Amino acid sequence: MKLETWTCDFKGCGELAQWYRRSKGQIVKLCTKHKAYLARQRWGKRVDHSELSEDDMRRLKTKVYWNEYDKKHPFSVMESLVENGLKVRVSDIQTGEHRSFVVKNSDTETFGENFSKLERRGFVTKPSIDDYVKKLKDGTSSAE
Repeated sequence: MKLETWTCDFKGCGELAQWYRRSKGQIVKLCTKHKAYLARQRWGKRVDHSELSEDDMRRLKTKVYWNEYDKKHPFSVMESLVENGLKVRVSDIQTGEHRSFVVKNSDTETFGENFSKLERRGFVTKPSIDDYVKKLKDGTSSAE
């Protein structure tokens, strides 16, 4: 099994992960500092790289994929029908901020096009939630 290079799973930690721990079916990649921290907390069983199965590797790769996806698509958009159009609720996945607005029935098609453009393209640098909402409303999609 090929040894992958990962970063630590702790939020805000960008160190190289060299250790693994398993608890309740979940595998966590850890740097040396966080490995010691979780060992003191008696969190999970220490696992060697050679003990990881193909399913474990697939789960780790999937976790990395979704982390990268969340970086490129940092906002969650939920739509619900209201009497005169759509109520749109935009959530920032990282900070938990929310904004909502109503799109009239006549503007739902342009809203859908704006949303599709923004989702397809993604973001290199994350805009503020207010800028994202403005782009959804107005359709101004300047190059990022």
